[in-house]
Amino acid sequence: MPPYSIEWLDDAEADVRAMDQPTAMRRFEGILRFARTGSGDLSRLHGAYR
Repeated sequence: MPPYSIEWLDDAEADVRAMDQPTAMRRFEGILRFARTGSGDLSRLHGAYR
């Protein structure tokens, strides 16, 4: 099933920019891993993943 396409909402971009850089990079790495492999520690939230 992977790879997945990731779409960023404006609110999500603002949330990431408010994080410190190490935290933001961990989040990006996790999202990238999910997009490439479909694996990761994710939870479903209103039809989307968070």
